[in-house]
Amino acid sequence: MSEAPYASPFEGRVIFVLGSRRTGTTWLQELLLAHPAVVTVPTVEVEPGRLDPSETVIMGALEAVWLNAHNADSEGLPAFLEHDEIVAVMRRFCDGLFARARDTYKPSAEWFLEKSPSNIARLPLITSLYPDAWFIHVVRDGRDAVRSLMDSPMAPRTVADAAAEWVALLDDLQRYRHLLRRFRQVRYEAMLGDPVAAAADLFQWLGLAGSDEVLQAVEERSKRQVARFGATGPIGPGKWMQLPAHERARVLDIAGDWLVELGYIDAG
Repeated sequence: MSEAPYASPFEGRVIFVLGSRRTGTTWLQELLLAHPAVVTVPTVEVEPGRLDPSETVIMGALEAVWLNAHNADSEGLPAFLEHDEIVAVMRRFCDGLFARARDTYKPSAEWFLEKSPSNIARLPLITSLYPDAWFIHVVRDGRDAVRSLMDSPMAPRTVADAAAEWVALLDDLQRYRHLLRRFRQVRYEAMLGDPVAAAADLFQWLGLAGSDEVLQAVEERSKRQVARFGATGPIGPGKWMQLPAHERARVLDIAGDWLVELGYIDAG
């Protein structure tokens, strides 16, 4: 089993939730935070006294440092530190921020949960800093993910752009999958069908006790609507059929191979 690059207070206790935008990563994060041992950075106040989980975007902020650490001409950080030392320094920095969040929002927690869709493209960086982490990938029917993304405030320019984004992150995950020593993939549709069972299975995998009290908290959290951006319609799969026929065809042109690979459509 891989070890942290230094004596980390979060050794084996960091969870990365992965997935492209609008695939249910925020909802899964909400379910996992029902466990008293898990904390993240709640920064979005959705109503008085209630903070919803957000994203630290810390790995994106560290990307320039990571590139500097790999300068081929040995300028920058490599002129002062060996590669292993750079990795340890970066891990200490992240652990320090995670510890501050824990102490601020849930002092009794021992695990930190980090979530950002863009993290899939940064897995070489993340797995160097956190080889001991746990990675959970949420996969959703790409057609529904595209439709949902196009209805959001951060919609790409076209349906084709949204489909290409979904495909690109799956390609990245496939490219870097061998780096993930502790990895599970869950389907958004299965979580919708039984969120308590999905969370209980993940808690067992993580080695966290899923007591009746914890699972009751999961059930209560599963009823919360997160990251809906004003949408009021029912939650469920198959809403991609609301897309015009020409847009559905465009999504299939771009994402069809992955939809077949993941079992959402037949090869024929």
